[in-house]
Amino acid sequence: SVLETTFTGDEEATSGKSQNYLLSIQNIGSEKIDNIIAQIKLPTGFYLENSEPVLEANSEPEWKNISLEPGAKTEIKLTGSFAADVAGFEYFDSEVSIMSGNELLSQSKAQTFTDVKGSAIALQLVAAGSSVDTSLFLGTDLRTSITYENTSDEEMTEVAILLDFAST
Repeated sequence: SVLETTFTGDEEATSGKSQNYLLSIQNIGSEKIDNIIAQIKLPTGFYLENSEPVLEANSEPEWKNISLEPGAKTEIKLTGSFAADVAGFEYFDSEVSIMSGNELLSQSKAQTFTDVKGSAIALQLVAAGSSVDTSLFLGTDLRTSITYENTSDEEMTEVAILLDFAST
């Protein structure tokens, strides 16, 4: 292969904290290469917050139409975080290919991993007096209560609880 890739990232992570990853692609050949495609398979429970180059909203982590001169290198930077229910080793897989006509020719694969420390917070949300799905009449006040507990032996700092309400 004339494309060499390396994939690096934070070796340890805590749920909810931003993590950084870097995919480097280098043309080690003697000719310019066009139509390079880089794809990254993200682990379940990893939420991509930012990338350079930027991806379109709600699109798969795939970068197309990359061109590299001989010896040139490009980098794809990712920032994201793991969900609270993720723990253990999580793997990121990348594949760099060249589009030749209608055929995708795989050139290089790389992998990195992160050891995610599981969440140590027990969280309970009570809305309208219930901890299960409940209905309200339009115009009715919605009262909520959140309780949380540190279930680990270590002190936690900078805890943030984010709520995302959606109607069904």
